[in-house]
Amino acid sequence: MKFLQDITLGRYIPGDSVVHRADPRIKFTAVVISILLILSATRLWYLVIIGLFFIMIIKMAGLPLRYLLKGVKPFLWLFLCGGIFHLFFTPGRAIGQFNMGLLNITYEGLISGLMVSLRLFLLIIVSSVLTLTTSPLHLVKGMESIFSPLKKIGVPIGNISWMILMSIRFIPVLIVEAERVIKAQTARGRDLDKGNIIRKIRNLIPLLIPIFVRVLRRVNELAYTKLI
Repeated sequence: MKFLQDITLGRYIPGDSVVHRADPRIKFTAVVISILLILSATRLWYLVIIGLFFIMIIKMAGLPLRYLLKGVKPFLWLFLCGGIFHLFFTPGRAIGQFNMGLLNITYEGLISGLMVSLRLFLLIIVSSVLTLTTSPLHLVKGMESIFSPLKKIGVPIGNISWMILMSIRFIPVLIVEAERVIKAQTARGRDLDKGNIIRKIRNLIPLLIPIFVRVLRRVNELAYTKLI
């Protein structure tokens, strides 16, 4: 269960780089635009250019690239499932000897699978860069400032901003609580990392209830503190 320690989404690394000091409203707007560009890209090289641009941003922010890539590791299964599905089920010209009737590996499927996997990869990287370089409080204040005109039509921007802040902050909390439960199970002699992928998934099921109980307890404590 070491993959929980690798998740970077929702974490914040303090710094004094140009990216860290940038206005959170600008960063949030830039990320939204980047996400729209990633989702609307129709050519593989469009995504490659966006990826190179964010590598430059990562270097400017002083973030370790290895750390970011390590944070993507828990989502590899998602990239593989999306890529493989498109690889086999996209109609087109079969590649060489890979003509297997209904399950053809086609050139179009290969490109489509690469684009889907790269899209998912870039979406996680872009979101991680935003949270790693912006404190949750500044991020929420920036979003509240952007959407402040909606207050005129009765949209509760303050409540929505608070909800977003808590959602961001509870990603690391969820990871910490999960690690505590896993350590407690390991101390009782249970090896959660043993076996194949199917067994590892089964090992996760008994952990869900105690993890959610701990998280809900933290939520109640936070709500009680806010009321006081």
